[in-house]
Amino acid sequence: EKEKYTKGGGEACSVRNCSNNRRKLYLWNNTQCEEHEGLQHKDCPCMKPYKLHTLPKKEEVRLQWIAALNRASLPKNILVCSSHFLD
Repeated sequence: EKEKYTKGGGEACSVRNCSNNRRKLYLWNNTQCEEHEGLQHKDCPCMKPYKLHTLPKKEEVRLQWIAALNRASLPKNILVCSSHFLD
């Protein structure tokens, strides 16, 4: 069986110079946890390194996100990873 995500990064964060994407999360989930011996990250209680969020449906907030991205062109699927949010 061909392994998922052998090429490309999958859907990626739309913030300029951010390299977080679904492929990295997939690979992280399928690696051994350093703290919980014998468990892969997907099975351990460790927090994921980041989450990918889609644009909000509420038009006003959606436009604020697009303005904050400050990009001339946007990808088809706009995602922003949790690394760019405050608590």
